Amino acid sequence: HLSIRRQRQMCIRDSSYAQGSKKTNIAVIDLNSHGGLTNSEISSLSDRLRSLLVRTNAFNVVDRGKMEEILKEQGFQMGGCTSAECVVEAGQILGVEQMITGSIGKIGRLYTIDIVLIDVQTAKIIKSITRDYQGEIEGLVSLMQSITNELSGLQKSTPPAAQTAKISVTSNPDNSEVYIDNRLSLIHI
Repeated sequence: HLSIRRQRQMCIRDSSYAQGSKKTNIAVIDLNSHGGLTNSEISSLSDRLRSLLVRTNAFNVVDRGKMEEILKEQGFQMGGCTSAECVVEAGQILGVEQMITGSIGKIGRLYTIDIVLIDVQTAKIIKSITRDYQGEIEGLVSLMQSITNELSGLQKSTPPAAQTAKISVTSNPDNSEVYIDNRLSLIHI
């Protein structure tokens, strides 16, 4: 008799081959909050990330309910699972190749999102994505699409320094200071 854990692993792995192409099997652990968001908001953003990852068709994503069921059957407690070792152990129990975890926090009016994609076999971080967002909390939903695109390889990471734009400023009176993103620019008009 195979253990329940081994049966689950085989079931998850076999589903990728049954679909005709080898997709990476992943699971997404609910994001951790570093303040400024409710549990409901964190849960909704985690669910959005899962849904968007499924829509990329690049991964086989373990359903949250199925993930919780399997981990509960094995006596694994997800509460407080923030270390790479804990995430890898959860991934091994689930029989996935990669795990996604991360956090969302708020500093003043700035939201910070840190997402990591971890290889379950080697425990190495494959990708680390960091985003900052200033605005209403609803804007974080759109930011999840950008993160998903980068995780799935649909979009490459572009360092902020590589993004440029041209602006034209006319000043009255002369010798005004110009602020961009609340920072004094070196441009004086």
